[in-house]
Formats: sequence, structure tokens, C-alpha cells
Amino acid sequence: MSNDFRGEGNLGAQPTLKKVLVDGEPHSVAELRIFFDRFKSDGQGGYVPNGGFWLTGSIWDQRAEACVEHLQRGARVHAIGELVQETWTDRETGDERSEFKLNLDAVYPSLVKIEAVRFKPKREAPPVGRCLRVRCISTAKRNGCCAQSCTPRSSPRRSVARLPASSITAWFVPPACR
Repeated sequence: MSNDFRGEGNLGAQPTLKKVLVDGEPHSVAELRIFFDRFKSDGQGGYVPNGGFWLTGSIWDQRAEACVEHLQRGARVHAIGELVQETWTDRETGDERSEFKLNLDAVYPSLVKIEAVRFKPKREAPPVGRCLRVRCISTAKRNGCCAQSCTPRSSPRRSVARLPASSITAWFVPPACR
């Protein structure tokens, strides 16, 4: 049973970024402390606070780095993820403790509080015949060849960069790499 969570709230602190090793590979993880508030109508066309709750969330890799770079304390965000309960034994008292945490899939700033948006320029497509590295790097490493000598098999009329990843199913590995 999945514990999907979606909520809107404010960051209670500046997101923090940590670098960790997972199976020997470096990853970035950001922790966000979010207050999810609730409001009710005051009967005069306005709203008043009606409680809320705090959750600590974590988000990984490229999204973690983007959160730390673009979000700040007090920012209004939409958070989407999975709610999990962590349990541990308190070192000082020996008591059993637990806390709900949020494994975030995405965090979006609320558009209501944004003054300007600037997008990154589109990245250039790799030249046809060059490896996209995502799909064949493990084969290339296993065979001891340079990953850039591997090319995807696709229709010669279409650029590889325009193909969806799901349509690239086989990779051509030059004979020298086999």
C-alpha cells in the first residue's frame, strides 16, 4: 500500500545539502523542513490559520541540488512524495521514538510568490553517431571500450537526439569493443 502525499506549505529553514555514498556511488541529498498549514474561512471573505503540521522531507541528486540553489527559508512550495514512518531508540533514554518523514519525488515553488522566471537555454543535441552514454555505458565498460564509440541503432533519417529513450532498444558496439 502506497502512502502518497501531496501538500502545500512553507519552508521553515534553508534547505541543506549533503553528499553521501550509496553503494560506492556519490549522491546529493537535500533535507527540507516544511510546515503544511491549514486555513478556514473567517466568514468575512478572508481566511485564518487553522493549525498545521511539520514534516522533514528529503530529495535526491539533481533535484536536491536545484532545491538548495533556488529555494530559501519561507518559500511557499508544493511537495509530492511518499510518507514513511521512521522508528529508532533514543540513545539517552532508551525509549522507542518515531517520526513521519517525506521521501520527496518533487518540490515546486508556488507561483503566487514568484516575481520572475528564467529558464536554462536548451542543451545542444549530441551529433548523430555519438553515444548518449545513458544506455550503453555499462556495456562499454564491461567490454573495456570507450563509451563514445558505441552508437545507438536507429533510423538513419532521424536524429538520435529526437528519439524518445523508449524507442532506442539496441546499441551497436563496434567490433573492436566486443
